[in-house]
Amino acid sequence: MHFTIPITEDLVDNLGSRYVLYTLFLDGFLFCKVRYSRLHQWNEQVRWYFRDNAPTFPPKIFLAMTDTMAEGRRLQLEHYLQNVCDDVLICRSEVFTHFFRGLQEETFLVPKKLVGFDVFLPDGEKVLVDMQSTDTAERLLQLVAHRIRLSRELSAYFALFVIHEYEDGSYSVLKKLAEFELPFVIPWSTGDEHSKIVIRKWYMDPGLDEMFFESSAGLYLLYAQAVHDLKEGRMKPTDEQLKQLKMLEEAENKKEYLKVMQQVEYYGCMQFDTCVYKNQMVDHPAVVRVGKDVINCNIRLPNNQLEEIDFTICRMKCWRIRLMGEFLNGQNKDAVHNMEVSFEYCNANNSWTWITFYTDQAFLLSNCIQQMVAEHLPKNSIGNMEMLTETPESESMITQITRRLQFPQFEGSSTALGKFVSSFKVKREQNASEDVQDEDL
Repeated sequence: MHFTIPITEDLVDNLGSRYVLYTLFLDGFLFCKVRYSRLHQWNEQVRWYFRDNAPTFPPKIFLAMTDTMAEGRRLQLEHYLQNVCDDVLICRSEVFTHFFRGLQEETFLVPKKLVGFDVFLPDGEKVLVDMQSTDTAERLLQLVAHRIRLSRELSAYFALFVIHEYEDGSYSVLKKLAEFELPFVIPWSTGDEHSKIVIRKWYMDPGLDEMFFESSAGLYLLYAQAVHDLKEGRMKPTDEQLKQLKMLEEAENKKEYLKVMQQVEYYGCMQFDTCVYKNQMVDHPAVVRVGKDVINCNIRLPNNQLEEIDFTICRMKCWRIRLMGEFLNGQNKDAVHNMEVSFEYCNANNSWTWITFYTDQAFLLSNCIQQMVAEHLPKNSIGNMEMLTETPESESMITQITRRLQFPQFEGSSTALGKFVSSFKVKREQNASEDVQDEDL
């Protein structure tokens, strides 16, 4: 997750006092609006509950703020919010969820009422669930899982995504919903009234598929997503594999279908919309996929030929997101040119270089990289991540967020780091155990 504050407003309250209203974006989309004083009061609660583990909050300024001081506070608040989100204990606490749920309700004037909410399965089938308009995405996922009879343990491997579906049936993934977001406000927060919420698997290692083979609901979700993505051209099977898959689909043999899929190129990867890849000051159209411990890039060269490059995560030092340009009415102008994802990569000759993509799915791409790293190097193993919100390097840059990987055993060599899938499973199952009981649904 990535919190940014690209917009601030200087306002006057009913008593004539001036204050700054901060517009918070989560993963590139409008999340809520809040004053410094509200965040300061909430931070006191965080400090009371979490003591020394609470991140440092920007101090009060009692004198009139200059433009430089105001910009410094904006960046400090971004850094504080990002540190809060990166602390699993804090961001999964009731203190966190209750506060940010309330801010969303106030920002979007959410009426408290019972609503029927549509969530779509990967094959387009609609699941209607009854929920409160103030329910979070975590609660909605629990309700959907209960409706389709997916166990709480396995539902931890799925997430809700906001997608935009085009007239030709193709789709674009806008974002992954954070657990504390309110699905009810998505049409307004994304500015896309035709967006849909879809349940899809949320792991980047297709080897985890086998866990779902004995669950009819889990098997169906994986099968439906695989069939749909194959029809969308998001995978590249050989002629023989395609023949096998068609026969297995006709026979409705879901388990064997997924076993064949394990061998299909690009299966298990998240594919992104066409973006811009910068190489040696030259821009190229490219299609990026993330999964199987690699960032795959298909680049369209000036001679119209395709070049394919795989960047493995064990050769990455860090990655960053940059927001450039100006925002109007909460939206970034020319977003495809103003949102940048870069990662520092060790080439075959052991030299480091920055690989850069310009894409309006920058935050989703970063989340996928983070998820892939988390599966490859679970917490408390041989590596970890460090998040930095850095001072923009130019006036045209709004925000720069950098995530650094710390690999004690990696010093520029191509040695592959071990995988820890079993530890990842344990972590997911521990999180799933916190779900509500059946009688609560």
